[in-house]
Amino acid sequence: MQKRRNIPVNLPTEKSKPDKRWILQKFLVLGPGKIGKSQLFSHGEKTLFIETEPGLNHLSVLKVPVRSWNDFREVCSELYRAQEKGSFPYDTVVIDTLDKLVERVSEEAIQLGKKKYPKVADQIHTLGDVPNGNGWFWVSQLLSNALDKITEFPCALVLISHLSVRRINDGSREYDKDTISLFKGVAENVLHWADHTLHIRATMRGDQIKRVIRTKPTESMEAGSRGQIVPDGFELDGDMAACYAKLRGLFD
Repeated sequence: MQKRRNIPVNLPTEKSKPDKRWILQKFLVLGPGKIGKSQLFSHGEKTLFIETEPGLNHLSVLKVPVRSWNDFREVCSELYRAQEKGSFPYDTVVIDTLDKLVERVSEEAIQLGKKKYPKVADQIHTLGDVPNGNGWFWVSQLLSNALDKITEFPCALVLISHLSVRRINDGSREYDKDTISLFKGVAENVLHWADHTLHIRATMRGDQIKRVIRTKPTESMEAGSRGQIVPDGFELDGDMAACYAKLRGLFD
């Protein structure tokens, strides 16, 4: 039996300092359609949009279309090659939308199911048709692995997603919650992955509609910001470019 080597461990003697660098941040942006989720991040000069569904034609952005899981992997491969060369060209990468990317992963999982279970391949049309619950498992695993890998890129990461009202049962009562519109296993992984869950809401102030970013979670709303860096109630009114600059200014 090979003798185990003792590797010295340097135990800390001082507390670590909070790291607020922009390139280390992971954002999940939630909100109803056309409320300004994509528009907010479109003002980054070095922001790449991975466009998983049409919808950015009204904005001037750097974008690459992704219409399959293989497309997404190819884009990631190109980004890895740029990183290895030391010439990574972006400080922010946005996946718009995460919902559609999950659909692309689901299509891949269904094809995997047909290959793994050829005897019932003609009966596999949805994730639920894949035997032993493997369809749902593969989607969760593939997406989780992808998020872990893109986290290695030297840039901020942004996932834009639609909202869904989910009925929550905590064992004693039921209530509705505005949260990410993905099935439970994937939703939980994404929510844990994100450093900042920016929930954009429109509210009435007098006779005017005001848009704000909510980062304080409530029973009825998914939101949050680690270290409370993004303040609850961050306003998105007026010049959106100025709002983006103010958001960036919260980080180093």
